[in-house]
Amino acid sequence: MADCRVPPTRTDRRRHERADPARDVALHLRPPGRDHSDDRYRVSALATRARAAGTVTRLAALHTVERLRAVRSDDPARVPTHVEDLTPAWLTAAICEGRPDVRVVDVEPLDGHSGTTSRRRLRLHYEGAAAGLPETVFTKSNPSLLQRITQAITGPAEARFYLDMREHLDLEAPHCYHAALDTRRMASALVLEDLVATRGATFLGPADALYRPEAESLVRTLATLHGTFAHRPISAGIKSYVDLWKDAFALANIEEAFTRCLRECGDLLPAELRADPKRTWRAVTTSIARHADRPLTALHNDVHLGNWYRASNGALGLCDWQAVVGGDGARDLAYALSTTLLPDDRRAWEHDLVALYAEELARRGGHALSTDETFKRYREQTWGALAFWAPTYSPPKRMPSDMQPREVSGEMLRRIGITVTDLDAFAAVEPCG
Repeated sequence: MADCRVPPTRTDRRRHERADPARDVALHLRPPGRDHSDDRYRVSALATRARAAGTVTRLAALHTVERLRAVRSDDPARVPTHVEDLTPAWLTAAICEGRPDVRVVDVEPLDGHSGTTSRRRLRLHYEGAAAGLPETVFTKSNPSLLQRITQAITGPAEARFYLDMREHLDLEAPHCYHAALDTRRMASALVLEDLVATRGATFLGPADALYRPEAESLVRTLATLHGTFAHRPISAGIKSYVDLWKDAFALANIEEAFTRCLRECGDLLPAELRADPKRTWRAVTTSIARHADRPLTALHNDVHLGNWYRASNGALGLCDWQAVVGGDGARDLAYALSTTLLPDDRRAWEHDLVALYAEELARRGGHALSTDETFKRYREQTWGALAFWAPTYSPPKRMPSDMQPREVSGEMLRRIGITVTDLDAFAAVEPCG
């Protein structure tokens, strides 16, 4: 088992930068014009699928053992099976480090819900002078098999983000008290700041509309993230955007779920996207493949409206860092603007917001691009937002069925579909674009 408190010996950015990336991902992404009969590409794809099958078999076997005997320990480096298995001694070691006169004596479960992870709030009762320690905490874990397969797709990104990356970022985001990680079981346990208690946070949803200053704050937050890690090593264990999708294609039948969504969603998506599923899927995979030969930075990668919050001081914050990857920052920008803004507001503001992003990214040390080039990439990367939400609306069998409420998924699809049509995003990824 990996001890999450000991970082890997080195971070190798070169694993994200392949001399000929298209050769490595050809059968998974199917870029236009590639000869898929080439044995080299077939072997690469088969090897990925074989590794995926081995991963699922291993996780299923380990999970069966845990169902019979849950992991429960006082050692904070070990990952308990369920939040209910967090002992007072485990939490004492995780939260009260350097405070030998204080210990957690009781843990009171509060509210919670499940999706790609299980989220629970806990009230902690202390013995000793506990001033400065949290009364409540927010925990994230992944006890179910489908949640662990999902983490096998993303990798242990959120734990690695809080262990290795959060300290470098000056932005509104949660503080993590402790992160434990077991890569063999693909299990993790995070003890996070309870943002409602500490910052008076209000989490956003489809009924909320962002004001123009908030939209500008959102763009500055993304530019801060992307600029900070443009020339700084990304944590080892964080996948590239292309590798994330390769693993998703192998571990879960994403293409089937995507195509099924186009059949099931009805008028939530424009007829143009539903009329030719193969063309729409090809647009998605082409947008993914374009990350392979670009300078990469850290992406949040799931910047939909529900992962933003308003703090009581008016700041707009970003949470839920479980899908962090290395990729082209335009992916976050396109995903965020297409899902967080009402369509009329996006139409009115997007050119100014893209220009602001390009300006702020350069100011924060990011990879400098002209506004025109940034807008071009913004158009092509709207397909990445659709790639995330189609399988959320119509989940694959190997992913949780309750990742998001149906009405939320439907609204996200609707906004993304309007964006793709408004921007003529097919032209941004097809040869004539």
